[in-house]
This record gives sequence, C-alpha cells and structure tokens, in this order.
Amino acid sequence: MGEKINFKFARGDEVKDMITGFKGIVVTQVAYMTGCNQVGVKHQTAKNNGIPIEPLWIDEVKLELVKG
Repeated sequence: MGEKINFKFARGDEVKDMITGFKGIVVTQVAYMTGCNQVGVKHQTAKNNGIPIEPLWIDEVKLELVKG
C-alpha cells in the first residue's frame, strides 16, 4: 500500500486499442492489486443523443499511444 503506480499513459493522451482499433482519450486509470492496470478511454465524440457515454475500460497492455 502507498506505493507509487507508474502508468504507461497520462490523462489526456490519445490511445488506440491494438485489437479492436477503438480510439479515444485517457480520462481515468486504475491499478488492481493483481498487477493489472486498466485505462478508462472515452471516444472524442462520446455522446448519444446528447447523453454522455461512459468510458470503456481497457487493459493498459492492449493500448498504444496515438498522440501524447
């Protein structure tokens, strides 16, 4: 507990899921005790009839940086 977590991406980075091709902006991150880091990625046009869409949670290892 209390140790610093080094995430691969920063909030605001544009990332792409290497498997699905989904692109979006990093809005949040979480580190689990098991060592799996996940990133909350939100599509830039994340609206559904004016209602915001929740970010997708993607394993950090599946993402690549598009634009920092």
